[in-house]
Amino acid sequence: MVITMKYSRQFGSRFPEESISVGVKRDVDDSVKDLISQYYSYIDAGNLDAAYLLYQENKTALEPYMIDMSYINRLEEEIYNAHIATLNKITTIVSDAMPLSQSDNSFWLQKY
Repeated sequence: MVITMKYSRQFGSRFPEESISVGVKRDVDDSVKDLISQYYSYIDAGNLDAAYLLYQENKTALEPYMIDMSYINRLEEEIYNAHIATLNKITTIVSDAMPLSQSDNSFWLQKY
């Protein structure tokens, strides 16, 4: 029985057709520190609507900075997809349990 896992596309990954750009996020600097402080003060106060509105109104200025989880989610998805690609290229797997993914013409050898 061959099981092939599908690539995840939930967070914008286009792996393996397209790679993500590396080094695109920046640390907070003087140009956005006040906006980011305000953003987090809204979050700390539980006012997520105001934080979302502030981000949307200043998206161009804030997008290069990592202040939300969208970039981390995409990185995790890229790692997951690279893992699937690697598993699908392995031709022999030795494992106690059946592997999550296995490509055509590969073999699973169970340990005894």
